[in-house]
Amino acid sequence: MASISTAKRSSETKEFPNWLEMPDELMAKILQRLGTVEILKSSRKDILKTLTKKAVDLSCGELIDISILGFGNDELLDHIVLRQWVD
Repeated sequence: MASISTAKRSSETKEFPNWLEMPDELMAKILQRLGTVEILKSSRKDILKTLTKKAVDLSCGELIDISILGFGNDELLDHIVLRQWVD
């Protein structure tokens, strides 16, 4: 009698990289190549706020337009406003 394999498929055990551990220089290069919409659509909801803060920080006060509808809160809005006044 043939045994039934209980091994999981590789797609079921795939781990996702922790994008927040990426070096700032590499994150900046990626963000420069991607548009804001692509960045936020491709990320998971639990890191949207962190990625948005990172994008705002990398804008160096030059942010023109941003939408935080659906995931933003007062803390994120405060961060965006305060970073626009940094020298």
